[in-house]
Amino acid sequence: MSWELVHKIQAYGDVCEMPRITCDADEVIKQLKQFDDNWKKFNPHKQHILRDGLSVTSLGGELDGPDLDSLWDLWERTGISYTESDFNVLTDVYHKCPEVQKLIDPWKPWLARCHFLRLPQGGHFPPHLDGGTHDTPSVFRIIVPIQNCQPPNFFMMIKSGVEFEAIPFKYGMSTYVNTMKRHTLFNTNSKDSIMLIMNIQYTEDSFAKFREEVY
Repeated sequence: MSWELVHKIQAYGDVCEMPRITCDADEVIKQLKQFDDNWKKFNPHKQHILRDGLSVTSLGGELDGPDLDSLWDLWERTGISYTESDFNVLTDVYHKCPEVQKLIDPWKPWLARCHFLRLPQGGHFPPHLDGGTHDTPSVFRIIVPIQNCQPPNFFMMIKSGVEFEAIPFKYGMSTYVNTMKRHTLFNTNSKDSIMLIMNIQYTEDSFAKFREEVY
């Protein structure tokens, strides 16, 4: 993998919709009800930030593994160096939710860490950027908004030039987001914000699939 491949994808823009890879967002919520007791604290060592995760992939297909933690925090605490691609075994959230399968299946050969993210009122991610500081990035990010992911109650904002701009998500539609740019998200509503986060390995084949879907 090289920076050349990273730059090829980024050349398509910071936010790219994929109109053919979609789901029924309301049906996803219904299918996820069977996993109400399986949501875990996202970044559990940052208890003050309200956010939860539900694993779609993990180390061995479990729903209570380390995949919802910060990989950097895990390394600092345990000395174990995980990569996004280590978490590529599908969990029951995939196997028991047909609508989730519609989103995952097109990317199956290149799956890395994937999970649902849930932000209650006040849940947020401070401005940050993902990957690329030292090593060549190994994955790109696809986000699927499921519930309460639009302004004025929820914002995911990405820095374009000197300003932050809100991403105009469409429910159920897979959307590439260049999270190597500074971005932030927060929920001001009493209704939970829920989205699917997919990390996809950078390869020539996954780039070809990306290019096919964003056209």
